Parts: sequence; structure tokens; C-alpha cells
Amino acid sequence: MMRHDHKHGRRVIWKHSPDSEEIRQHLLGLLEYLPRHISKDFYPIGPNLGEVIMWQLGEFGEQRAIEDLEFVREHSEGRFYEAANEALAKTREMHGERS
Repeated sequence: MMRHDHKHGRRVIWKHSPDSEEIRQHLLGLLEYLPRHISKDFYPIGPNLGEVIMWQLGEFGEQRAIEDLEFVREHSEGRFYEAANEALAKTREMHGERS
């Protein structure tokens, strides 16, 4: 969960997400849907929904997200490229792989 940090004018983590198979499945479903709707994913203050989805999957080290994260990284630029790249690096690091 995120909240607005008035001091810095951005969204910050308020509470970390619980980790369950149901949550992971939902995030994977959202990630799969993201490439078709990435141009509509815009939030003026802080990370977009797609960035948060990719970040959370990276925090979980969710290996099932690798293929979709690679697709986003290969077909995006800017913030989406960076978010996918960071999530891939974190996931692979957690599992002893190279990016």
C-alpha cells in the first residue's frame, strides 16, 4: 500500500504487501494484461500502476513473471523499461541468476 508523502510530494510505501499465491496470481494477471494497455497507464505523481506491479513482482522474486517482464523491457522505454529491468534483476539475483 502506498501513501502520499507531503514532505517530498510523491507516493511512498506505507505498508508492504502480504505475500500469498492469490496475490501473486493477481499480479501476474495484471502484468500479462499490461503490454496491451501500457499507453493508458499514467499517474501524474509517482509510479504508474504498471511500475508498481513490476516492482512488487520483483520484491517477491516471482520467476513466473520473467517472460512478461522481458517482453515489457524489450518493447518499452523510460520508466516502464527501468521498472521491468529492475524487477528482472532483483528476481534473478534472488535466484542466483544473471540478468
